[in-house]
This record gives sequence, structure tokens and C-alpha cells, in this order.
Amino acid sequence: LAKQKPQGASGVLNLRDDAGQEWFLAYQRSSSLPWYAAVVQPQSAAFAPARQVLQGTVITVLSVLLLTVIISRRVSIGVVRPIRQLTVASRAIGRREFGHRVPLSGDADIRQVTAAFNQMASEMERAYRDLELRVAERTAELEHARSELERLDRKSTRLNSSH
Repeated sequence: LAKQKPQGASGVLNLRDDAGQEWFLAYQRSSSLPWYAAVVQPQSAAFAPARQVLQGTVITVLSVLLLTVIISRRVSIGVVRPIRQLTVASRAIGRREFGHRVPLSGDADIRQVTAAFNQMASEMERAYRDLELRVAERTAELEHARSELERLDRKSTRLNSSH
């Protein structure tokens, strides 16, 4: 071991042997005798418990991180997929495809929004169908009135030409 002198009544020295191994030397001077009590230990042995704690901590952190990623992915799929389905359905309704419905999935809030959307789509489909029926009925009435006016106009023309 490299030769270093203790400084003070107590302390720790870092030493290296001829093979390159590092050692700790902890010392304490005796208060009643002119002696030092010393303990020598390889640094690898001194740091072994800390290395084990560090390895355990790294494994735990990586495991928690992986679990967080997995849970986040599942949660995002549970939220994003229904929202995408609602987006597709909204666009379909914008193209007047009122029969488009979204399957109920996801958490309670997403299911509630989906159910409300489907109900709205049903009501819009019914209202649009009713509107088309009323327009068709009104068109038929107007067509009948136009025909009637044409018939009356022809009669009026014949009456006027006969006089």
C-alpha cells in the first residue's frame, strides 16, 4: 500500500496497492496510548451495499417507468379511440349521413358523451326525415295548385276566345 501518514486524531485514507486495487484505511488515535487503531477494507467491498441499493433503485425506476408507459398507452387508447370515432361520425353527419352511430366504449364520461351524440344523431335523422316529408308534401300541394291554375287559365282563355 502507498505510504501516507495519518493527519489528525482520526480520519480515512484512500490507498492503492501495487496491483491497482483501491482500499480505505480508517484510523483513530488512542487517547491514552501512543497508538492508532486502524481498519482496512477494499473500496469495492465498502461500496457493495450502495451499489446494490443503486441497482435496485434503477430497476425499480425503470419498472415504474415501463408500467407508467403501458398504463398511459392503455388510457390514451381508451380515450383517443372513442374521440376519433366521434370525429368520424360528426363528419358523416355533416355529409347528411344521419344513420352513423358510435359504439359505446371507454370510461363513463366518454360513454356518456357517446350516448348523447348517438341520441343527437337519431333526433337529427328523424328531424331531417320529417323535413323531407314536409317538403315533399308541400311540393305536391304546390304542384297541384299550379296544375289547377293552369287548368283555370285554359278555361279562361277558351271562354274569352268564344266571346
